[in-house]
Amino acid sequence: MFDFNQDEIKSWKQKCLRNILSSFMDDEKIDEFLLAQPTRIENFIDVNIPLEYRRNIIDKISYILDRGVGEGNTSSFAKIASLPEHTNEIRFLSSSYKPGFIPPRIFQVRPDKPELSQDEVLKISWVQKHPSFDYICFDGFQGRKYLKTHYGERFVNAYDKIGYPAGQADFTALAILYKEGGIFADVFSTCRASIASLIDPNSFLTLFYHPERGVEKFLIAAQPRHPFIRRFLERALSLVERSRGQITHSQFTDQQALTLTIIDCICEEDDYLEKNRINFLERKYFDSIIEFNGEDEHIPGSEKKDPFLTIPITGLISSENWLGFKETHDNTVLGGVTASILPPALPLTVIGHDFHPDWQVKQSNYAITPEANVYSLNMMGLSGHACLWQNNKFIRLNSYLSHVAETESRHGHWKSPATEGITRLIDDPVIVAFSAGYGCYGHYIVDDMPRIGLIRKVIGEDFFKSIKFIMPVKTPKWALSLLHTFFGISEDRIIFFDHEKDYWILRYAITSEYLHRNYVFNPFVKDFYRSYVRSDSEPFRKICLSRRSWEAEKTHQRVFEQQEWFEEEARRRGYEVISPEKLPIMEQIQLLCETKIQIGEHGSAQHASIYSSSGMTVGTINPLGDVQINLGRLSQDQNVLVYESASRRDERHNTFYSCKQNNLISFFDILA
Repeated sequence: MFDFNQDEIKSWKQKCLRNILSSFMDDEKIDEFLLAQPTRIENFIDVNIPLEYRRNIIDKISYILDRGVGEGNTSSFAKIASLPEHTNEIRFLSSSYKPGFIPPRIFQVRPDKPELSQDEVLKISWVQKHPSFDYICFDGFQGRKYLKTHYGERFVNAYDKIGYPAGQADFTALAILYKEGGIFADVFSTCRASIASLIDPNSFLTLFYHPERGVEKFLIAAQPRHPFIRRFLERALSLVERSRGQITHSQFTDQQALTLTIIDCICEEDDYLEKNRINFLERKYFDSIIEFNGEDEHIPGSEKKDPFLTIPITGLISSENWLGFKETHDNTVLGGVTASILPPALPLTVIGHDFHPDWQVKQSNYAITPEANVYSLNMMGLSGHACLWQNNKFIRLNSYLSHVAETESRHGHWKSPATEGITRLIDDPVIVAFSAGYGCYGHYIVDDMPRIGLIRKVIGEDFFKSIKFIMPVKTPKWALSLLHTFFGISEDRIIFFDHEKDYWILRYAITSEYLHRNYVFNPFVKDFYRSYVRSDSEPFRKICLSRRSWEAEKTHQRVFEQQEWFEEEARRRGYEVISPEKLPIMEQIQLLCETKIQIGEHGSAQHASIYSSSGMTVGTINPLGDVQINLGRLSQDQNVLVYESASRRDERHNTFYSCKQNNLISFFDILA
C-alpha cells in the first residue's frame, strides 16, 4: 500500500480490517463495522470480540482507522509490534562480529560533500570503532553512478527530481542497502563504540525504536534484498514519481514515513516481524553509543587545509591484524577491554543554584564507556607530553589528554619529526607510561594508572616485570611512589625522558588507549582499584579533605575564603580533617576503604574515592567539572554539590571564591 491518496488509504483500511475481523465476525457483521460511526466502534468491539483478544488487536484497529495520507499514530508502534515494555539490559559491547545474515559492511552517503581521501576515511568514527568492517562512503557522483549501474535511468531520474541532499542520501542508501545489505549510518551521527554485538546473527533486519515515537531511521542493518527495505524503497520511488512539487521529508524517508510503513506491514500480516526476522533495539542504547554532533561531517576536505597531519591509532593497524589473520611484528592490537553501557546513576543533590543542570540530565541517561586496546607499535617517534608520531603524523587517541598534547604540538611547544632531529633511539621494548597530565595527582588516578594496569593485564605479569618504562625527567616523587606501590616499578626500570628537549625513536613501544571518553569511565577502572582494597569492614569514617595549600607568592590558585570556617564546622559535626598528600599511598587506600562520607573542595584529592570498595557519599564544594560525578557512576556514589556564590581575582591570577553560608549549612545537614 502506498499512502499517497485517500482512495488508496480507504481500500487498504477495508482490506486490513476485514483480515483482522474475519476471525471473529462474518462478512455481514464486518460490513456493519465498516459502516459504524466512530462513537460506536468501541461498543461494537466489546460486543463482538472476546476479551482475551481485544488487547492485541484494538491498537491495530485504532491505528488503521486513524491512518491518513502520510499520517498516522506512530506512537502506537511499540504496542502494535508487541515489543516488551522493558527489554533486557545490554551492558558489554564487544567489537567482535558474529557472522550472520547481515554483512559486516558500513556505508554512508554524502551527496553534497567531496570524496573522502584514504587518510580522511581513517578518521571517520564509524571506521575507527569498526576497523574489521568494510566501509564505503558515497559522494553525489558515486551515488548517482551506483543507481545508474544497478537500477537504471528510472532511479537516476528520481534521484535528480528529489532535489535536496538529505532525500537523495536516503534514497541512495535504501537502494544500496537493498542490493548489498549491511549497515547504513546517518552522516551526522558519530559512533562512540562498536555496534557489532548489537546485531543479532539470526536477524535479517535490525532497527532502533523509541517507545513513544516509533522506529528510527538513523541506523538500519539489513541482509541483502530484505522485503521491507524493498517496500520502503518502492514507496520512496513511487512518491517521487507522483510528486508535482517539493517532497516533504517526513512523508518521504524520514522517521515518520519509516514507522508508518512498518506498522502498515504488521497490520497487513500479523506475523510480519517474525516471518522476516526483524529485530528491534531500544533508542536508549542508540543514544548512549551514537551522538548527533556532525563531527564526521567536518572531515571531508580537511586534509587539504590542515598542514598538521594526524592519524587515529586504529589507522596504524592493518585489517589482517584486526581480524587476527596475521601474526607479524607489525603494529598490532595485543588485547584490551570491551566498551560497555552504564545504567543511569543516582540523581545529583544540588544545594542552591545549579550551574550545570546538564549534568543532572547526563546522570539520568545511559552512558557509553569506551573500548580500550593495548597496542604494540614499531618505530614510533616520541616527543612532548607523550606525543607519538609515525611518518610525520601525530597519532591520535580518543581522549582529552591526547587532544591537549596535539594542541600543544600544533602550537610548536614540543619537538616534532618535521622540525627536529632524533636525540635517541630506544631498541628495547618499552611502555610509554605517562600523559599530558603527568604532573597532576588526579590525572594519575583516573588516566595513567588504569592504562598501565590494563597493559599489565594484557601482556601478562612476566613480560610486564621485564619491560622498561618511559617517564618524564620532571616526574613528581609521589608519582614514582604510586608506580612502585601499584606495580612494583623501581627507578632502575625507568628511562627518563626530557619532554621539553628530546625527540626519540622507539623501536618497540607498548601503549594503551584511555579508559574513558569525556571522563565517562570503563568499569575496568573500578576493577583495577578493587584489587588493592584491604578492608572487609563496613565504611564508617567521615572525612573532610583539606586544601590548605595556598601560598601568597604563587599564581593561578583557587582559594576557598571560608575554608577555615568550613573545616571547623566539619570537625564539629564529626569529620576528620585530613591532608591526604601527607599519608603513604597504602594508608590513603585504607582510609578511603573505611570512608562512608567524603567532603571537600573540588580537586584531585577527591578522585581517591575510586579506592573505596563500595559506594560512598561525596560532597563537593564548587565543582569545576564532572569527573568526580562520573567516577561516582562506577560505584553508585551519591554526590552532593554546592556552587560558589561570589568570586574575585587578584593581580597574580589567583581566584578567591565563597559560598552562601546558609547553602554550606544545608550542605552539612543533608550529608548528616
